[in-house]
Amino acid sequence: MSLTPHADDDPAGSLTPDQDSPTDTWTDQADQPARTEAQLETERRMRAAEVAVADHTATDEQRRLVEEMGHVRSRADRRAVAEQQAPDQAS
Repeated sequence: MSLTPHADDDPAGSLTPDQDSPTDTWTDQADQPARTEAQLETERRMRAAEVAVADHTATDEQRRLVEEMGHVRSRADRRAVAEQQAPDQAS
């Protein structure tokens, strides 16, 4: 009996180190990192809301944002939710 894990033992089918890794490039457009200043600002708001909820110091707006973001999975979808809930910047 071998205690060394083998590729066949991995139910997720992970790639071995000698294979190309799918994480080397952003093939899924929905999970690309923020590129514009607006996207970066949105992600900062998202992170601040998540931290505030975890620290039990969140505003009602931050709690709603984190709750809504919990319904989607991709980074782009989370940004879209945050952008929809952004405070009115036109004032």
